[in-house]
Amino acid sequence: SGRVTDGAKHFIHKSFVVLAPLSLICLVAFSISGNLVGRGLYYYAFTLVALMAAALILDVMVSRQSRLKSLLEMKWLVWLGSVSYGLYLWHWPIFFVVTYIYRWSGWTVILVGLPLALLATVLSYYGMEKPILEWKKRFSPASIPMTK
Repeated sequence: SGRVTDGAKHFIHKSFVVLAPLSLICLVAFSISGNLVGRGLYYYAFTLVALMAAALILDVMVSRQSRLKSLLEMKWLVWLGSVSYGLYLWHWPIFFVVTYIYRWSGWTVILVGLPLALLATVLSYYGMEKPILEWKKRFSPASIPMTK
């Protein structure tokens, strides 16, 4: 916006070099041990999670030399992001079948369910979703030539 001085910008960039990786480490640690219960979770922990997530978002958006931005721009992660909704949709029924029908638990569910969910996601993305999106483009108003 032009309201931030050069000195403040320099301080912000320098602080994100430390703050962003620290936030990422804390968020991963919280995700792994996220079975914390009690009022403190709602009063303090979720606020800290939101602040750490905001720090990561700002780092990616503001910092030119953000390591997290470089990580998130990796081709396989971009691809995973493009199919993530399908993965979200497919993982639940597959994990349900593996857990409640085959009665597997723990790491077996993840080691079997995740590759199956990825396979279903890839098949539905390339076999159904992409062709439908291409078909949709042909019939969008932008593809119809305008006549006077």
